[in-house]
Amino acid sequence: MPSLSKILRAGDDSRPSRFHTGLGELVPVKRWPHFAGSLLSWTRLRLHAGLSLRPWLSYSAARRIAEILPPNAHALEIGSGQSTLWLARRCERLLSIEADKHWFDHLRGELARAGHHHVDLRYRWRAEEIADFSSVEDSSLDFILVDGGPRAEVLERSYCKLRPGGVLYVDNTDNPGISESCRADLIAHAARTGGKLEFFPDFSPGILHATEGVLWISPK
Repeated sequence: MPSLSKILRAGDDSRPSRFHTGLGELVPVKRWPHFAGSLLSWTRLRLHAGLSLRPWLSYSAARRIAEILPPNAHALEIGSGQSTLWLARRCERLLSIEADKHWFDHLRGELARAGHHHVDLRYRWRAEEIADFSSVEDSSLDFILVDGGPRAEVLERSYCKLRPGGVLYVDNTDNPGISESCRADLIAHAARTGGKLEFFPDFSPGILHATEGVLWISPK
């Protein structure tokens, strides 16, 4: 087990400390206690003591999504995870697309054991298939989570699927290798169409450095 001083160091050369996002933004002080939760879940994972019951999203973003998600929500998730089980308990219908076969098989069993038969979990490993959810009707979804696949393409095709007032969340927007370009695209789209943007620099379960996600509430 690494020492506490090693844990608190940045861990790479891209950020001043673990309390900074990949964009160099310092996490608000009020969110610093969330690091303890990240450390605890990180430790549990390495001791094979079970997965966190929380979604693998930042603590503040998950709390915000839970606040605004309607109880009969219809949702789309690109990139399954602990968020799938979490959303399944909060949504009337959920379509979740996953590219990792091992995780897909594991999650399919977890959903069956929990009785979440309203979740449509699909295995798609080709980028063009992951980004193809044309079977979903336009203006039919209350929530979309973008946390996998070809994110820029997924994001571009997501806007029309939201109902007025629907919510879209893109994770890891501070990571240039994952979805930093989506951050600029989402900001530009919000500037053109309206709605509300919310930024969540914070810690997430099992990750020992800060990250960022962006949430957009579409105009009603």
